[in-house]
Amino acid sequence: MDHYDVRKECTQIIPLPKEAAVAYVDTIGIGKWEDKSLCLIHYDMCACVFGLWLLRKTNDGPTGWVRAHEVSLGQIGFKGTPDVNSIMLSEVAMTTLLVFTIEKETYSYDIKDEELKNLAYLPTYYSPRLIPYSNTLQPCGEHEELLEDRPCGEQEELLEEI
Repeated sequence: MDHYDVRKECTQIIPLPKEAAVAYVDTIGIGKWEDKSLCLIHYDMCACVFGLWLLRKTNDGPTGWVRAHEVSLGQIGFKGTPDVNSIMLSEVAMTTLLVFTIEKETYSYDIKDEELKNLAYLPTYYSPRLIPYSNTLQPCGEHEELLEDRPCGEQEELLEEI
């Protein structure tokens, strides 16, 4: 995995942990952990286990991955070897949820409370894909103003200036 340090303007290749070796049937994703760190999400289909790895930098060594959590689908009630199609992390009200799809079902697992919920059944031909979203639009500064706060004629003039 490539890591780009904005402050130093350099790219560093950070190898995956050996325990997270990805087989062709596995599912892998990346997410944000508690607004602080990148999290590698690895579903090992043969073991039916999610591994969550946090990106950490030590004072004396290189940046690397540290195992944070392991979630076994068998221990939370699934039978057989479920085929996880898509995975992501979602932060909701001070809790981190592991959200994943198995065939046409979407589930969430509360990592702190260890609670599984079936979120939805989607009667489609294809398995649903989860797409993480983050609102990256930020205020422009002290002098920003909403276009809709201006009278209609001023809006058109302002748009022409832009």
